[in-house]
Amino acid sequence: MHKTRHLSLFTAIALVIANMIGSGIYTSLGFQLMDFQSTTSILFLWLIGGIIALSGALVYAELAVVFPDNGGEMNFLGKLYGPLAGFLAGWISTLAGFAAPVAIVCIAIGNYCAIIIPNTPPIIISIIVLVALTILHSSKHTISARFQQLATLLNLSIIVFLIAAAFFLSDYPLPNISINQTAIQEIIHSGKFPVNLYWVLYAYTGWNAAAYIAGEIKKPEKNLPIALLVGTILVTLLYLLLNYAFLLSAPAAELKGKMNVGFIAADHLFGKHGAIIMSIFISITLMSTASAMTFAGPRVTAEIGKSISYFSFLQKKNRQGIPYLAVYTQSAITLLLIWLNQFQFIIDLVGFLLSICTSLAVAGIFIVRKNKAKHFSNYKTPLYPLPPLVFLAINAWIIYYGISLKPVVSAYGLLVILAGLIIWKLNKPNRMKSVIVIFFAFLSFQLSAQNTAEIANGLKEALTKGAVNSTNLLSKPDGFFANAAVKILLPPEAKKIESTLRNLGMGKQVDDAILSMNRAAEDACKNATPIFTNAIKQMTVTDAIGILKGSDTSATAYLQQKTTAELTTSFRPVIEKSLESTEATKQWNTLVSTYNKFSLKKINPDLAGYVTEKSLAGIFSQIAVEEQNIRKNPVARTSDLLKKVFGN
Repeated sequence: MHKTRHLSLFTAIALVIANMIGSGIYTSLGFQLMDFQSTTSILFLWLIGGIIALSGALVYAELAVVFPDNGGEMNFLGKLYGPLAGFLAGWISTLAGFAAPVAIVCIAIGNYCAIIIPNTPPIIISIIVLVALTILHSSKHTISARFQQLATLLNLSIIVFLIAAAFFLSDYPLPNISINQTAIQEIIHSGKFPVNLYWVLYAYTGWNAAAYIAGEIKKPEKNLPIALLVGTILVTLLYLLLNYAFLLSAPAAELKGKMNVGFIAADHLFGKHGAIIMSIFISITLMSTASAMTFAGPRVTAEIGKSISYFSFLQKKNRQGIPYLAVYTQSAITLLLIWLNQFQFIIDLVGFLLSICTSLAVAGIFIVRKNKAKHFSNYKTPLYPLPPLVFLAINAWIIYYGISLKPVVSAYGLLVILAGLIIWKLNKPNRMKSVIVIFFAFLSFQLSAQNTAEIANGLKEALTKGAVNSTNLLSKPDGFFANAAVKILLPPEAKKIESTLRNLGMGKQVDDAILSMNRAAEDACKNATPIFTNAIKQMTVTDAIGILKGSDTSATAYLQQKTTAELTTSFRPVIEKSLESTEATKQWNTLVSTYNKFSLKKINPDLAGYVTEKSLAGIFSQIAVEEQNIRKNPVARTSDLLKKVFGN
């Protein structure tokens, strides 16, 4: 047994840190900003995540010393509650604890690298990364362990550099951290807070990583607790600082709804070329996380082979003692999830399943303490029973709101557990009944999946159609100017200017300014289609269900929420260039400066900002018209899918 313990304390700490620091910290802030306005709320969200992770790590350290074998929750639950519970924990860990997070990280790497290699589809980059890591971690222990240590050091170095750069280079004021009415409302009275903890808990996933390889760590009774606690505390501090650094580096409006918040922050700090370099480094740090999970996950997958006879091949090891078939199996599942490319849905599903699984493991500490004569341990959970009670209470809160506000995600999570139960039953002698059960369960799953997939695809088609039609209509000559519903006129506060200047014989200058504003909007709208298309592709099944049950313009509201920041960034330079080419800016400045000389109430001369705002309002107004037409007018449902979702 001693010969199998080849991993040092440093490697164990590196695995904990690398498993935790991954795509969650570089991608989730943008989605949280869609629900929260207060910096206090967001930082408190990450602090609660750290408290959950630390509470869990304190308990897991004792469980891992009492049960020092590979497998993590599978090992713990199997010893505490029986073989079935152990198998289900391994099943969930394989899918939600490792394969899904690796897929999410690879998708994030693909998106960051797409900035560096714009002509390469992100999914191709994701797959290449996965294949490379699979080869790496199915070869030699020494190579994979050394790579993990170096990648983790680089990961930490980049995060510290980003934090320092934000505080020294940012021109923006420090984000306000105070307990105000907005923060209290968002934290206490909003169901969105516990649901957003799914994202945070995903980012903290990995605090229990060392427990999965407990059977391979030297001196586990000493090194395991140190690895879990040191890694978790360090990452919690870094997460709080890095989120604050992102909010300090770039306006919240630009980060909102975006996956690549690290790139946006770096763009503001270092400029375009510096941001590209940082994207390369961030991609490397993300690769460190995917590497850690590809290293640790197959140890759990291999343990499944001990419980299920027809999965016994997963235990097969190469000469280096690596369960290489388990590595290949996990990577195959990961490849499927990458291909599905449902980023937000996968994260929500992972959060739901892991909250259940880790809660059962942490609750097991009470069983251990009850049987303390049987389970002697040199390590005891500090402040017991506070850590397990805190962990279980917060997770119960998260699971409750998750089921209430994300019922589709929760239903899929229960289906994953049901599938595990069916596989377990198939391992018993009476297989015919099990075959019948699995057939009908699979059929119902397929029907449910097909129905929800059709809803999502139908709404995507409707949104795409509405967005493309609106963009094409408004980007044509006179698309804005000849359309009374969206035509851009002078600001309301400038009405007095307009009437006064027309009376002074300057009517042509006023008309030219109005025409040039609308021409600028028409030029900018040509850039909207790819932004809309990308946002629509990322719509999840949960989003689709909510949109379908919403108002007649809920799809438009979803699109507006997802794209406003990016459209603003894209539109403004085009509008500025267009206005300059027609000398509208000079005309506007002349009009405003003339008026401001004679009026106490001054008018903002930022014409580009005003036209950008009105352009976005116009395009979303037109998309809303298209959406209402598809919902209410059967003739507008031009495909079989639209007819099936919205009716004939």
